[in-house]
Amino acid sequence: MKTGAAVVCLIAFVHAQDLSVKVNNFGLELLYFAHQDTRDNTVISPFGVWSQMVVLALGATKESRNQLDHALRLPKNNTKVVNAYHNLTTAVLHPIIHKRSFMFYDMRVNISKKYEMISEYFGSMPIQLDFKQSNSAALVANRLLIDSGVKVSNVLIPSDFDNTTVILTCVIKFRGSLRASFSSKNTKLAAFYDDKNGVNAVFMMRQIGKFLYSNLESIRSQVLEMPYNAKYSLVLILPHIGTTLNDVYHRFELISLDDILNSLVERKVVEVELPRFKISTNLILNEPLNLMGVDIFEKEYASFDNIAPEFCISKFVHKVVFEISESSEDDTRTATDYDAKFTANRPFVYLVIEKTTQTIVLNGVYSRPSGVLRE
Repeated sequence: MKTGAAVVCLIAFVHAQDLSVKVNNFGLELLYFAHQDTRDNTVISPFGVWSQMVVLALGATKESRNQLDHALRLPKNNTKVVNAYHNLTTAVLHPIIHKRSFMFYDMRVNISKKYEMISEYFGSMPIQLDFKQSNSAALVANRLLIDSGVKVSNVLIPSDFDNTTVILTCVIKFRGSLRASFSSKNTKLAAFYDDKNGVNAVFMMRQIGKFLYSNLESIRSQVLEMPYNAKYSLVLILPHIGTTLNDVYHRFELISLDDILNSLVERKVVEVELPRFKISTNLILNEPLNLMGVDIFEKEYASFDNIAPEFCISKFVHKVVFEISESSEDDTRTATDYDAKFTANRPFVYLVIEKTTQTIVLNGVYSRPSGVLRE
């Protein structure tokens, strides 16, 4: 029995790894379009958005199902979709990730009991509210999110409920601590050069330590991995001076994330300079998803016969809170000499990756000091 259970676990693990590639491709594409939409500091959770939309795909029909299958890289068979979802979710989630998903829908919408049970089973709680009472609807929705454990505010605002019938929400808060913590004693004001050649002041943290590091000419970037105390790592992609983020995005078409991560085989002594920052983005994902070929936000194009007649998603609201800061007052430097210098004083990409499956839990762009959107 133990051998059989081990084989089942191994198969599930391999399937989770296979699926993580699809989630990662989806996530990098979504980050690109989300950043193009905001033109600001941006952070999303590919895993969070993907898992919320998998639940939606189970109720989709006709062209909407085809679009979701294509964008999410899903198999056609619902049983395989369900198994894939559970395998990946089991592997990726950990108590330091606070994830909550809701589907708020108006009193005028009557979703099928079967889909309501499916949605609730997969953790996307369906909640019916009176959207005509927009102030009270926003108050109740935000209270439900807070009470569910994510402890964030102002995810939804009253105007979100105007002229809408269904709002998907996915909220992620990541509370990881870097294994090699930055010391506040080493933080100093420094210059940060944005993508418009503007110069801004930023609190720049500094430490010297041994990290997995590579200098990848294929994407004209330095790549650095800093492990968290749990099973996650922070991967930083810093374009070379004179290389823009758009240049790096285009090079992602020529090299996979696996190639980038597989380049991190050599541990070097690196002087790391990284801005202290907290980013809280509250994004409407309609436009980025539209650009990815998911046209489900207008009734004439949406097809969700398994949920309700004339059902369509009015808005997909995605909030992520992510912070990198000092967690020590002691000087953690162990060396004065270093093999490489990683100075993040210009726009860079960052990824939080679950190591066993190499799934992107969070990814984002830091483009300038500041940036709290819609809060």
